[in-house]
Amino acid sequence: DGVENFDISNFSLHEMLGDDSSELELIGILYKVIYYDEYHYLVSESFLTIKRILIFWVPDFIYEKPRDLAYVLWDYQTGVLGVSGSYHPTIVAEAYFNDKYLGVFIYPIFISVCFSMIDFFVKKDKSFLIYIMGPLCFFITALSRGSSYNAFLVLIISIVFFIFIKRVFGKK
Repeated sequence: DGVENFDISNFSLHEMLGDDSSELELIGILYKVIYYDEYHYLVSESFLTIKRILIFWVPDFIYEKPRDLAYVLWDYQTGVLGVSGSYHPTIVAEAYFNDKYLGVFIYPIFISVCFSMIDFFVKKDKSFLIYIMGPLCFFITALSRGSSYNAFLVLIISIVFFIFIKRVFGKK
C-alpha cells in the first residue's frame, strides 16, 4: 500500500485519540473566554507574560511580577483556588491573553526577536548551536504548548550558563 491509497474522507481525530484529547482541548479556554467575553475578568494586566519574562531576574521584594498566566487560567477554568495548579493554553491563546488583539500582533514579534538573538549567538560561535540544541528543543515545545515563562527561563539560564562556561574554560 502506498500513499495514493490513503483515504482521509472518514478521518476522525476523536476516533484516533479516543476520549483522551487533552492537549487538543487546551485551546478551549481561549474559545470560552472569547465566547463569554470574559477577557477583562480574567486578565488584569496588559502583556503579563512578556513583562514576567523581561523582569524575571528582578526579586519579588523589589518589584512584584504579574501573576503567571498559567495560574490565572487554572483558577478560571477549574475554580479551584490556592493550589497553584497550572493550565497552559497553547501559544495562540498565550498571545491573545497578552493584551487581546494587540497581543496577537506584539507577542509573535517578541518571539521573533528572541529567535533573532539566538541566531546572532549561533553566527558568532558555532559551538553555541551544539550546546543550545537540547534547551532549544525544550523551548520550542514548551512555547508552543503555552508554557512561555518556563520556556524562556530554561533558555535564558542555558545561554547564561553557556557564556559562563565559555569564558571560564574557553581558549585564552
